[in-house]
Amino acid sequence: MNVPKEYVMTYEGITKLEGELEFLKTVKRKDITEKIKVALGYGDLTENSEYDEAKNEQAFVEGRIIQLENMLRSEERRVGKECSQG
Repeated sequence: MNVPKEYVMTYEGITKLEGELEFLKTVKRKDITEKIKVALGYGDLTENSEYDEAKNEQAFVEGRIIQLENMLRSEERRVGKECSQG
């Protein structure tokens, strides 16, 4: 059974994670998309290190986005529990 982790964070910590999430979803995704377009212009993908690097970066960023969303979702649940008990 997969029990979601709960994270204890300060308001400042939550704000910082929300900022990082927003940056990754808007700025970084566009940057990576542009890198992939440029790398595709070089032709053959079998020996295209720029393409491989951009795809690896894309995988890392998408993984980080999922991680941040899960952390923030967990924090919202915890805060919601505290509010209803208070």
